[in-house]
Amino acid sequence: EAAPATDAFFAPMRDPASLMQQLAPSKMEYLTGAHVALSSTNLHRTHFSDRFAITIGGEPAWTACTAFGLERWIAAAMGRTEEARLPENP
Repeated sequence: EAAPATDAFFAPMRDPASLMQQLAPSKMEYLTGAHVALSSTNLHRTHFSDRFAITIGGEPAWTACTAFGLERWIAAAMGRTEEARLPENP
């Protein structure tokens, strides 16, 4: 299952990046049936290309990244996804 997500390191009440992730979803998490994120993708748009002059055809390039939680994949393969669940953000 794919679901929109936000990054835990953005302070929701103080960091404008948290609000931007909610207004223009840029992060997706790919979840197990127990709602444990096995991987995620982040679409940076032109955040990095504007700062580092990365262009394609003279226009700022869009960038993205992906991440995989190896310990979560192992837990899912062993049927132990409840143990891999992280606590909710306060």
